[in-house]
Parts: sequence; C-alpha cells; structure tokens
Amino acid sequence: MFGDNIVTTEGAVWKAHRKATSAAFSERNSALVFREVIVQTNGMLDMWLGRRGGGDEDKDDDDDDDDDANKPLSTISADITRLTINVIGYVGFELRLLWPGQSLPRDSDVAAAKYASLEPPEGFTLSFVDTLMQLSNNILTLLLDIAPGKARVAAAAHRDYVRYLDEMLDEKVEGVKRGLRAKEGMDLLGALAGGSYGGLPGLVSSAGGRRREQQEKQQEQQQQQQQEQQQQQQQQQQQQQQHDDAVDPAKAQVLTRDEILGNAFVMFFAGHETAANTVHLTLIHLATNPAAQRRLQRDIDDLVGDTDCATWDYETLVGGMATSAIAACMKETLRIIPPVPAIPKQVTPHSDQTLRIEGRECVLPKGASIILYGLKAHQDPRHWPYEESRLRPGRDDLRDYNPDRWFETRAGPRHAPHDDGDGDGDGARSCLGRRVAQVEVMTCLLVLFQRHSIELATDQWAGDAEVRAMDRRARTDVYRMAQAASRTTLGQAMTVITLGLQGRTVPMRLVPRGGERFVDWMT
Repeated sequence: MFGDNIVTTEGAVWKAHRKATSAAFSERNSALVFREVIVQTNGMLDMWLGRRGGGDEDKDDDDDDDDDANKPLSTISADITRLTINVIGYVGFELRLLWPGQSLPRDSDVAAAKYASLEPPEGFTLSFVDTLMQLSNNILTLLLDIAPGKARVAAAAHRDYVRYLDEMLDEKVEGVKRGLRAKEGMDLLGALAGGSYGGLPGLVSSAGGRRREQQEKQQEQQQQQQQEQQQQQQQQQQQQQQHDDAVDPAKAQVLTRDEILGNAFVMFFAGHETAANTVHLTLIHLATNPAAQRRLQRDIDDLVGDTDCATWDYETLVGGMATSAIAACMKETLRIIPPVPAIPKQVTPHSDQTLRIEGRECVLPKGASIILYGLKAHQDPRHWPYEESRLRPGRDDLRDYNPDRWFETRAGPRHAPHDDGDGDGDGARSCLGRRVAQVEVMTCLLVLFQRHSIELATDQWAGDAEVRAMDRRARTDVYRMAQAASRTTLGQAMTVITLGLQGRTVPMRLVPRGGERFVDWMT
C-alpha cells in the first residue's frame, strides 16, 4: 500500500531494509522512550482527570468534580492510541504531537506546527495525528474497498498521510544534503533518507520525486483495482520471493522513495498499534484481576515509592522494571493475546525444508505457504507452568491471566520461556523494536499505577451511589458480574492487522489509590 518495507520483503532485499532501520533501535533511544512516555502518560492523565481544557472540567464545585472523577473512561482505547502515536512521533520522527489543550513552545518552527496541529493545515482534510488514527481504525476498509462511508474516511486518511510523509521526506532529504541531524531520538525518516539520499541526490528524481499530484489523481483508480490486485497477490509474492533470493546483495543497499515511505508507515504503525493494544489490554486484565493489580502496585512502591516521576532515571529503574510484576503483567498480556497470533511465512522456492519436530522429520515442500501459530504455543501445557483454573475447574489455567507464572522457579519440564513467550518472536526476524516497545509499555504502567488504580465500571448493574451504599458482600456480587462481562469481551478479540478488541471496550474507572471500592481487597 505504501511500498515494500522490512515486514513484506525477504532475502537480500530484507537485509537492506533491516540495515537501513536497525541502527535506530539502541539502548540510548530506549532511555529517550522512557522519558517521553512519562511526559505523554501524564498528558493523558491530565486529560482524564480534567486538569486541562476549559468549560465543565474546570468547575470549582467539589460535588461536580467528584461526579466527573467517577465517570467511566469512555475513550480509553483512543486515548492510549494517541499516547503511543505521540511517543513514536517524537522519538522516531522528531515530531512533538499534542494533547487537546496543549500548545507548542513559542520557538517551534512552521514545519513542527504543521505536523503537531490538532487542526488540518490548508489543503488537508485531517490533522497528521488523525491520519494515523484513521488509518489504524480503517486500514482493512481501505485494503478491501468496502463500506463506502468508512472508505471515504480511509481514503482521505491515506491521501493526507502520503502528502504529509512526502513533505516530511523532502524536508529530511534537504536536511541530509545540508548535513543537519536530529537533536535526539531515532530520527527514523532521517536515517532512511541519509542511507538512500546521502551523497546520492540523483535518486530523488529517479524514484519519482514528489508525487503528490499524481497520487491524488490515481487514488480513485487504485481503489477500484484493489480486488483485482488481491487476486494477483499470491502470484506476486512468489515472484517477489524468487527475486529476493536471486538479487545481488551489493545492489540492494539503497532504498527507493517508495520503500522509505513504506518503512516509515510500518514504523509509525508498529510503533504505536502493538504498544497501545498491550497497554489497553493490560489495564483491562488488571481491573479484572485485582490481586494481580495489587502485586503490581507493591512492586511499583518498592521501585519508586512516592517520588516525583520527573526525577526518575532510566538506568536506575530499567533493571527493576524488567524483573518485577510490571514486566510480568505485560508479558502475561502478550502471552494470552499476542499482537500477531499467526505469522505467515513461505518456504524458499528453490528446495524443500526438513524440520525435526518431537523426534519426527517433517518435510516442507519448496514454495509452500505456512502459518506459525504463536497463540497455540503460548497455551501449550508442555512448556508453561500451570495450576488448576479457578474459572474452569478441572482444566489448566493457561487461558487465565496469572502474571505470577512468570516468577515460576520450580524445577521440571514445565517452565515459562521468559525470552520467547512475549509475542515478539525470535531469531533474525524477531521484532526490531522489541526493547523499545517493552520499555514503553512498562513505563506507562509505572506512571499510571504509582498513584492510581483501575477498576471495572459497574454502572450496568449498579450506579455509583448504589455502590457507595453497599456492603462488601453486595459489592462482591456486582463486581463478579463486571468481571464475567470483561472476560467475555476479552474472549472476542480478533485480528485485523494485529490482535485486539477492534472497537470493543470494557468500561473502566481511574481512581486514586486509597479511594478504591473493589480492587483493594477483591480477588
């Protein structure tokens, strides 16, 4: 859709894409992610708690403030998506994206304002951040050319995104020619531009230069051709595989403009979609499993206590986060609902491949398409510690959320594969941004749960005033109903590009620690 990239290529071509993108994912940039997630999570908390903006949110009446604070978080999925877009925007592309009510520093340049604005610039339908959110929400609609209303939104997002990225790339290419470098961060687009255009300005022309007008004219025609292109996709993939295996690696080191834009889209999409889903799903699991939430908060108290998050240091905290319940909760979410539960692959077209599986030799025919089904491996009792399920008596608990299994220390054949069970894959094709994404999710949880708790909203069964008047037994009954509804919703997760709730949500409340009505004592 945006050009070949590190996800869609194989062989020597994939190596060229990996080389062009991998250098940005360093430990130094993980530290920047840590710092930026703190900033962005506090921005989200400010919005949730009504500390930003005007109107009703700034009322002085204590009762009104209390009522507002007790309202369920109605836009939690979109808010977390915006958080992760803001993080990858700054760390990966040097873009300071804003929350409603925020403004750029006075010394920001015109280009920064164009991308950061919550309003679309002249000639655009959507703001830059809205193009990313709409592409995430409607990418399947765009690919399949269905649902005319949604297709119009998706087409507008696609058109504006290409224009934004074209302009951004032109700015980066000009910066490369002038020897300019980003002040900090990955600067993914700058790295891609530097690798392809540094010292090779002629490629701008040979790759097509600025193609905005042509792309806009071709947009309608391209959408009409989607169905035909899908039918040809399998044949094209096989031809691409043959090309990748035969190409001279020495000739595959420079990316075209389309490939740069394709990789930029993948970095934006992968840089926010998987992290946003993981944070959202972890919050739901922790609200549904209060004992796990309390364990998480005990470890957070041990790590940072009541200190100001502005004083936190990455080097001091990263080791503790990685061995605490923070990491265990994240990994348990990824075990149960991995972002990519099924990974399509293809055997090389030149020869069969023999695998030894449980003592048996299995031959995969050359050119065969295969699916690596990670979700099944994540629930295999031969490889995971388990107990009897409290929810399904007589069965194992591998479908249940139990972060404590990541602290399993007993000897025996069943153990948690701590390096391979978190949904990021292994080997050369493992997730390029694994470390960055893990730091992002863990830091967000650290900030959120240092001073707050998450509870399921019980409004469907009892209003807030009714809950306040209940004793513990009655509260237990109503929260059990909310837990059952939450587990049903989690069981309906489905895959579009990544596995997630896809528009479904579980109503939740953010409450200050000490003000909980359920999760401070329930199981």
